[in-house]
This record gives sequence, C-alpha cells and structure tokens, in this order.
Amino acid sequence: MMSKTSRVVTAFIQQKNTVLLLKRSNEVGSFSGYWSGISGYLENSDPLEQVWREIAEETTISREQLKLIKIGEPLDTSTDAGRFIIYPFLLKPIKSIKIKLNWENSSYRWVVPEKIPQLKTVPDLYQVWRRVKNDPL
Repeated sequence: MMSKTSRVVTAFIQQKNTVLLLKRSNEVGSFSGYWSGISGYLENSDPLEQVWREIAEETTISREQLKLIKIGEPLDTSTDAGRFIIYPFLLKPIKSIKIKLNWENSSYRWVVPEKIPQLKTVPDLYQVWRRVKNDPL
C-alpha cells in the first residue's frame, strides 16, 4: 500500500544564536504537543509564498519584518504518519519582532539549535535545520 506524500514548508527564524520553535497545540491534526518550526502543508503554491503565509498566520510577523537568509534543499523523510517532503527556510528579523500565536500552537521558545535533538519534535526537525543553518564563514 502506498503511503500518502505530504509537501510541507518549515521556517526557522534565527535571532542571535537561537531559533524560534513553536509547540503544536492539541487542536492540530498531527503531532500535537511536538516542537516544530513555523510550518504548514504546501498547498498549490510556491514554497516561498506558502512560508510567508504560514509565518503571518502562526505568528503575525509580516514579511517586511524579516529577511530571507537561505532556502535549503528539500528533505524527503518517511514516518509512521506517511512520507513528507519538507522545504526549509531560514529568516532573520530586520527589527525587533513580537510573536502572537494562533490556535495551531500553544507556546513558543527560542532554542539554541544544538538542543533541538533533545526536544520532542516533529520528524527530522534537526536534519531540516541543518539544511539551512548558517555555517560560520
């Protein structure tokens, strides 16, 4: 039996040496209580356009407040929930940002990326992060 393939965008907002992670609420259909980047299913649109939409919906941060730093190679991963193709993005605030979560997430925190593997996260979140992390020059 073929499992369903879902295309997903995931955005990491990096501030100094930390990234923003959101805790998925009990109201979402998958991975409730897990930490993730700002993410959503890729509907019939361009991944970058979808990521801007997800950021605005989930945090109320507008694209004028952020700078796109890097678009990572998509990660193809399979889990018990099916196959996911994840399109990663890295952004940085241009000025100070205020986060206001919608119903999809119950809380947020700024995390040093190396701590991501110690958290209960959506599948392969650390591998997705590694696709966009800013390597030191």
